[in-house]
This record gives sequence, C-alpha cells and structure tokens, in this order.
Amino acid sequence: MTGAIRGRRALFLAIALLAGADLLQAAARRVVIIKADGVPGALLEQVREERDPETGKSRLPWIDEVFGRRGARIANFYVRGISLSTPSWSIIDTGLHQRVHGNVEYDRFTLRAYDYLNFVPFFFGYALSRRVDMPGVEVLDEAGTPLLIDQFPAEERFQSFQLFQRGNRWSTVGGALPYHAKLRGPWRLLEDSQTGFEVSASIGERTERDLTASLHAPRERYFDFFTGDYDHTAHLNNNRDTQIRVLRSLDRLVGRLWTAIQATPQGPETILALVSDHGINTMPGVFSQGFSLVDWFGSPEGGGHHVITNRYPLSEYKLHGLNPFVSAVTTSSASSTYLKDDASRYPTAALDLDGNERAAIELRSNDLNRLQMLLVLMAAEPARSEQSRALANQFFSILDRQRPLWSRTVTELGEEMAALDREIARQKKALKRMPKRFSSEDRFYGRDRTPRRLLAHVRGWEQEEKLYAGYLASMKKLLALNADGFDAKKVNIGDVIPQKSLGEANSIYDLQNYSIGPAPERTMNYLAALKNISVRNVLQKEVGPDPVDFIVVPVPPATPGLPERGPLSEAVWLYGGEDRQALILRRENEIRYLPVKNLRGAEDGSIRFEDAPWGSGFPLHLWEDPQLDTAGQPRAEWLEEWHDERAWLKTVYRTEYSTGIIGVLEQFREPAPRRAMWDAGTPEADEVLLCRLERRRRRLVIPDMLVFASDHWNFNTRGFNPGGNHGSFFQRSAHATFLIAGGAETGIPQGLVVTEPYDTLSFAPTILRLMGMAPRSGDPPMPGPVVQELFAEPKLTERDR
Repeated sequence: MTGAIRGRRALFLAIALLAGADLLQAAARRVVIIKADGVPGALLEQVREERDPETGKSRLPWIDEVFGRRGARIANFYVRGISLSTPSWSIIDTGLHQRVHGNVEYDRFTLRAYDYLNFVPFFFGYALSRRVDMPGVEVLDEAGTPLLIDQFPAEERFQSFQLFQRGNRWSTVGGALPYHAKLRGPWRLLEDSQTGFEVSASIGERTERDLTASLHAPRERYFDFFTGDYDHTAHLNNNRDTQIRVLRSLDRLVGRLWTAIQATPQGPETILALVSDHGINTMPGVFSQGFSLVDWFGSPEGGGHHVITNRYPLSEYKLHGLNPFVSAVTTSSASSTYLKDDASRYPTAALDLDGNERAAIELRSNDLNRLQMLLVLMAAEPARSEQSRALANQFFSILDRQRPLWSRTVTELGEEMAALDREIARQKKALKRMPKRFSSEDRFYGRDRTPRRLLAHVRGWEQEEKLYAGYLASMKKLLALNADGFDAKKVNIGDVIPQKSLGEANSIYDLQNYSIGPAPERTMNYLAALKNISVRNVLQKEVGPDPVDFIVVPVPPATPGLPERGPLSEAVWLYGGEDRQALILRRENEIRYLPVKNLRGAEDGSIRFEDAPWGSGFPLHLWEDPQLDTAGQPRAEWLEEWHDERAWLKTVYRTEYSTGIIGVLEQFREPAPRRAMWDAGTPEADEVLLCRLERRRRRLVIPDMLVFASDHWNFNTRGFNPGGNHGSFFQRSAHATFLIAGGAETGIPQGLVVTEPYDTLSFAPTILRLMGMAPRSGDPPMPGPVVQELFAEPKLTERDR
C-alpha cells in the first residue's frame, strides 16, 4: 500500500472517530421494543442467573440467550425522575426532560384534571371520533414534545396499547374485547380501567399476533409491545415465586418475538430491546402498609379540607366507584370550619396519590382562604361596627398586598385567551381545507387521523377557554373591590372568590402559616404536621410508625435568601424535620446539596435558614450511606462541592435513595416553550402568547408539596397495595431494566455487560444512534448521553497504521 493511500485511510479513520464512528457502524434498520412496566433490573438479573434444576439452564432461558449471550445488558439503568409510570414513560418515549409530573395533574386555576392512566374514556372518545391520542400524548403535543415513534412515518410503525399511545389499532381492540368480556365478564373491564393501564391477556395475545404479522411487512421499521403484567402482580403480591412466574411469561414473550424476528429477511438488521419504566419496592414477607392522606386532610388534625382525588377512595368504593369516566372526586369534610356543606363549590385540596410511595399535594391559595373567611365574618357583623371595620382593614391589607401579582396574572391570561381564541378560528379554517375522504390505505396508516387530531385539540381549547373565563371573571370582580364604601353584606362570595379553583400556588410562608379557620390562631405548619404523623399500632417490625419520610417544596430560583441566587436555574427544599433539612440547587448542569435547618419563609416571599453541619438523618441519607462512592475523595470534602449530573449519578446510584438528588430537580424543571403544532399562519405575536400560555399550563399543575412515604408505606387510598409500591427514589423502586440485542448487521456487541450507570434519558437517543438516525429537523435535541459502550470504536490494524 502506498503512503498516500495509507494516509487517506488513517485520515478517514481519524475523521470517523471525531465525528462519531458509532454512526458509521450502525446498520440497524428496524427496532422492536418490549415495554415491561415496573420490571426491576436487579430482580430480573438475579432470576436470570439462577439455574432451573430440571434443565440446568437459566430460569429465564430466552432472556439469557438473547440478551445475555447475544446482546448487551445495561446493569445500572435508573429512573430519571420519580419512579412513577407516567413521568417515567414520558422520558423513555421522548428522550427529553419530563413534561408530565404525575399520573394525574390538576390545573390550579380551574381544577381541570389531566388523568393519564384512565384509558376507557380514550377508547370511547376514539370510537366516537372525538379523541385520537391518549391524554399524555395530547399534553406532549401541545408542549412541543415529540415521541420517539414520531421519528418514523406512520406507515413504518406498529404501536401497542400504552400510556403514550398515538392513535389506536381499533381492529386489535375490536377483535380482543368481545373475547375478553366473555372470558372475564363485563364488570372486569370496568375493574381493569380503575387499576391502571392493564393490557389484559386477550388484548395482549391479539396485539402480539398483529405485531408478529407486521414484522413481515417490509416497510414497517418501528414496533413496540407494552405489558403491565409484572407491575400489577407485584403491587398485589409480595411472593417472589409469583413474581418470577410473571418474569418467566415475559421470558417466553422475548423468545417468541426473537424467533419471529429471525424468521424475517430483515432479521440481521433488527434490534430487540427490553425496557422498563421503574422497579418496585417489594420484599417477601413484608406487606406494604397504607396511610390515608385523604382522611388525614379531611380531619381536624389535617385542616378539615374538602379533598379532590382522581378516583373514589376505598371508603367510598361502591358501585359508583366503578365509573371509569370519573377524573375528579370530591371527598367532603365534616370538620371544615367555614366551608361546611360547600364541598362542591369550594374544594381546598387536590391530591395525586397514584404511584403510592409519594403524594402530590395542591392546597388552595392561603390568601383566598383568608379573604373568604373574612367575608364570612364581616357578613355576620353589624354594618360599620368597629369589628366590621377591623375585619375590612384585614381584608384589604391582604388583597392590596396580592393585587399586583393577581392583576398581572389576570392581564396576561386574558391576553393568552385572546390569542387562543384567534388560534381556534385559524385552526377551524384549516380544518375546512383538510380532506374529508380517505382511501383504505390512508385509514390503515392513520392519515385520516390528522384532521380528527386537530379537531380534538380545538375542542379541548374551547373547553379550556370556558374554564379560564370563569376564573378570570371572579378574579376581576375580586380585584375591583376597594375599601371606599365597602359593604360586605352586598358582596356575593360566589362571585368574587373563584369556585372550583385553588388559585395561585402557595409560598413556603403560606405552607408554614396556613389558615384553616376564621380565628387568627387557626393556622397550620403543614411541613411539620405531615412529618409528625405517627400511627399507634405497628404490626410489622420492618415497617416503622411514621408514614412520612420527607417532604419536597419547590423554591423559585430568584427567591431572596437563597445562596448563589444569581445563576440558579432550579431550587428545591427537602424537609425531614426542623433540624434535618436540605436545599438542592442547580446552576446550569451543576448541582449542590446544602444541609440546612430551621428554614422559614417570610410573608414577602423571602426565606432564611441556618447552615447545618453534615451528619446522618438528612433527606436522602447521603452522609451515612456506605454505598456513596466519592472515588477516594473525603466524603465531607466531596459533598461540600458543586458537581455535574454525571458525577452525581456515578456517586449516588447505588445508595438507598439512588438518583434522588437528580430526580427531585427533574420533577420541578421549567418546561420548554411550545412550538406550533400545525401551520395555520399563526402570527409571531400570537405564537409568543401561545408559548407563554403553554408554560403557564405546565406551571399550574406543579404541586405545592411532594410527600414521600417511609420505606414500605404507601398512600394509595383507593386500595393499599399489599405487595409493593413505587413512586419514591428508593433503590428498589428506581432501578429499571434496559436490555438490547440485534442481528449480525446491527453492530450491537454480544455478551456485553455495561456497568456504567445511565438513566432513562439515554434510552431514546441510544436507539436512534444505533439506527443511524438523529431527531427530525426542528425537533429539540435529546439531552441524554447514548450508552457509549454499545458503540465499539474502530480498531486500527497494523496495516492501517
């Protein structure tokens, strides 16, 4: 070989290395993804390593063969945020930071429920041509967040039934449901709708048959299959043998799909991946203990709240509890001090209890509470009496203090609603221009869904306009009140205090001084009250008497009193007791954990606190955890410093609370602006307003507090799952599964065990990179690192040198 040729080859290889030689290696053309809800990475690996005494092979022989011998196992794959299905799948299915923060979310201004787990209304809406996508997909679309499946044209994909489902294979449902109803009874259909998204045996079998048949279609490149069998079994049963039986069923599914893939001409260029959204905190011999936060908040000790949940609590689970179309149920409190018998108009707390090991809590604005209490008191006093004047002074002191913020919100939301109204008109014109008739091929590949999808969004926007209009009307009347000539007896409380609304979010001061009754002394510190909950009877030695582990409260990064106030992008406060607290701070990609004590909020929004020395017992228990790996650096020295996310992940992933320090920030991350979904000639000025509206929508569902359960406790009021739960940062809940294998042309290494830790942000970009793809033009870049070990660098031979 001449020197010039050798030089050109060396130059080519150097360019390949610099540009990412993994792209040159990738030859995968198709991908099949098995989405196994809740399957823990650690348990799956343990069972794979066990030998079946009858065969001498692995107890999971297909998983061992396909992923153990012929593929790769990412041994330390963790949930990015909390170990909750909807947020976790949103990250896996998009490769982007989460836009959905719970299994149900409530808009603070309108109490509109985003009920992500309830699939029955979607099926009915789809049949009536009123819905096209699951609620989670609709929310992601409006937030400008594309799915991994969107990287493939409609004619190239097969999607099964799941939380983030775009469109619907009605033939699969239509073929399976009659058999399902006959086999298990129509009441079981309703029961399934209430226990989460369960792909029943009959639907799963029909979906698998359809997927296997589609593998022979040369045009289709993306396939996925969702199964929730393990998650549902582990919630109900802590018996290891029972859980292993479900894993063995999953193993057989892997074998059938792998065999079907190899029988196609595209087998050598096809990837098979197995991924889960989280693990589950289940332990043989330990029953998960339940505590009802609904009952607590409704009690005098909890403030006497009328509480909204997305399902009927266990105490109310009668025939009406089977109604699958319910997304907001109000449990009234007999202990309410000023809203008794008014629960339908004025609920004061909204709880998301799904996920079990954590609860998201929204409380009505403390100042709205106080204003309504004062109006009630003034109405009972003689006009112009000294007491009436004193109460009026208090009323206008509160109102005038909040008037700038509330007036700005009313003005901005009014501008956004006007822009939304114009957008609705534009999109209705666009709908008229869309085709009305479609060929059988168009319908098969879902092209007829485009106008239906747009129509569903337009209808949702029109409903949203009405809800916000009601809130704005009340707030305008409230802000129009002034002290001159004020007569409380002429004020209709229902006109000036928004109904079915929680109002603005509460500050730390509000949560520590929350008004629960007309008397000035009737206030609560909810952080301390929740942390101090204790039960009298402890029936299991592994389960302590305190249901609440710690509480998380978001802190605006510009809050006066925060350290490093200028460059902060996120901040959260973790409360584990008065002397066991922490601030977790982010500046760009760097994070710091700061132990503090006695943090207090002031009425002006500022905070103050005392620094606390490192020690045991702080939230996330970093100091005392023997699995904290600081790579030889003294623990105190390492913990005092700022570190990037990758450094934190490597340091904490094996600890009791695994990736909690990263995940808790993920829960409160500021959402990205919305981009236009359809080109209907939206003017730039309206686009700015619509982006602002989308940011507001996502902020309005952020809870006042996240309450995390102690080990083996749960808050699932609808039915305290005895087997195990998830939703926390516990190692067993956060350790998920990622296994991958492929044909000879995919370039996936065989027999590889990746020990470096990765989180769920890495799944989608890794799949795309293996297929030689990048996000579509105009889509946001995926921030997670690819699993680099899957891409072997080209090796220079002696001849190349």
